[in-house]
Amino acid sequence: MSIIGAFLLVILAIVRIVWIVRQGVSLLAVLLFAQAGLAALLMIFRRSASITAPVWVETGAWLSACLPLFFFVPSSVSIWQDLLPVPGLALNLWALASLGTAFGISPAQRGLVTEGPYHWLRHPMYVGELLSLMGGLGAAFRLWNLVLLLVFSASLIWRINREEQILSSSGYPAYARHVRWRLVPGIW
Repeated sequence: MSIIGAFLLVILAIVRIVWIVRQGVSLLAVLLFAQAGLAALLMIFRRSASITAPVWVETGAWLSACLPLFFFVPSSVSIWQDLLPVPGLALNLWALASLGTAFGISPAQRGLVTEGPYHWLRHPMYVGELLSLMGGLGAAFRLWNLVLLLVFSASLIWRINREEQILSSSGYPAYARHVRWRLVPGIW
C-alpha cells in the first residue's frame, strides 16, 4: 500500500499546486501543498516496518486520513478565515517533519520518535489535523463540516488505539509513562 499511498499523496500535492495556480498564493494553500508534498516524500523514502497492522486496520487508517479531503471549503473567504486552519497545519507539518522516515498512514512499528512535538504529546500530528479542521469549521460553518469533524475525531481515537497496540512491543510503554497525553493535555 505504500507505493499506492505515495502515488495518491503525489497526486494530492499536484492538486494543491493547481489550486495555488488557480486561486493565487496564500499561506493556507502553501501549507496544504507542503503537507501533501512532505507526506509524499516521506512515504516514498520511509523505513521499513518491523510490525505492520492487519489489512482491515490499514484500510481503516487510510479511510480516516482521507476524511479531511471531503471538508467543504468555500471558493472565497476573507484573509482572517483563511488563517484559522494555519496553526493546526503548522503543528501538523512540525510533527510530520519530526517523524521523518518513521511516517506512515497505517499503524506500524518504524521506530519511536520522541523529538519535536512528540516530546509533549504522543499524537501531535492528529492534534494538528483536528485544529486545522476546527479552524476550517470556523471559517466555513456547515453541518456537513461539523459531522465530518466528529466522524474524523472518532476515527482518530480508533487509529490511536490501533497504533498504540502495535507500538506497545517496543519502548513505547516507557515513552507513554513520560508523555502522558495523547491529544489534549490534562484530558487525554
